[in-house]
This record gives sequence, C-alpha cells and structure tokens, in this order.
Amino acid sequence: MALLLRFVLLCGVADFTRSLSITTPDQMIEKAKGETAYLPCKFTLSPDDQGPLDIEWLLSPPDNQKVDQVIILYSGDKIYDDYYQDLKGRVHFTSSDLKAGDASINVTNLQLSDIGTYQCKVKKAPGVANKKIQLTVLGKMCRLLRAVRPLPGATSAAITHLWDPCPLPTWKGIPRLSTTKYQAKTLNVLLRVRLSRLLR
Repeated sequence: MALLLRFVLLCGVADFTRSLSITTPDQMIEKAKGETAYLPCKFTLSPDDQGPLDIEWLLSPPDNQKVDQVIILYSGDKIYDDYYQDLKGRVHFTSSDLKAGDASINVTNLQLSDIGTYQCKVKKAPGVANKKIQLTVLGKMCRLLRAVRPLPGATSAAITHLWDPCPLPTWKGIPRLSTTKYQAKTLNVLLRVRLSRLLR
C-alpha cells in the first residue's frame, strides 16, 4: 500500500513539473512618474501543452470597487492592445516572438493612475499559469520655501512633500497696519538709543 501511494505521488509530481509554468516570481516594482516600467513574465511550456497560446495582462486598481481591466491580449497569433483607454498606446509586449516564452510588457510614460496590481495569465491547454506584479508610481517631490517676515528670532523653513502636480505658491501680504506698527516700534527704539547717548 505504501509503495502504491509513493508511486501515485511520484506520478503527480512528475505531471506537475511537465505543466506550463511562469518562472518569474511575484514582485513589487517602484518607478517615478514619466518613466517606463518593465513587467517581466517569462514562462516555460511542456510537450503536453498542445492548445493555442493565449496571453492576457490584467490591471487590478487599488480601489477594490473597480473591476479588473484587460490591458493587452495575445490570442490567435494577434496582439490586442486597445482594451483599456487609460493605457492605450503605452503598453507593449517586449518580445516579438511570444511563443518563445517571454510575455513581458513595458508600460511607458507612467502616470499615477497606473498604480495597481498587474497580473500575467498564460494559457496553452491544458496548461494555465499566472503571476502578479504590484506597481507603484511615485510623484514629484516638491520643495517649497515658506517665507516669514524678518522679525527678531524669525526663520524661514523649507517644506518637502509629495505632490503631483507641484502646487504654485500663493503669497499673502501682511496688512499694512501691522507693518506700520512694527516700523514705529523700531523707530522708537532707535530714538531712545540715540537720546540716551546724547544725554551721557
């Protein structure tokens, strides 16, 4: 009985190793806005996989309320890359011969809306496999100078924050009354100093 069970397990392992598999591991990729992201998806076939080759890339947005979007598809020896309007013209297979085992894609001119989980699905019956890649797109780092009036002990501070697009600063003037009071106070101090020197 034990020998029979071992034989069944070995057959199962052998059958598994012969099936279609994606060799690229699940991973996370970070890129800056405007750059190109390379999303790898390399696979191997087995002699048992005799059906037509179908490759499908899906995008799952961070918002769970939104449905998965097909962004590019290979089926019947043809490429269809106009499924998702937001990525139209910006997603391409990197290989000219997908049957050679490379279903990787490039996403060009990255936008913040491209953030999400990308899933590569490869099917060649009876083999089926898929892998996920999480893509994060980083915006621009904006450095703004927060200016203050040069009062005693006052300093200026720089603020660094992640914005996209970078905001344009709007400066608000200090009311004229406040400026007059400050100038008058400074003038009084100077007059007192000069008078004290004259009286010495």
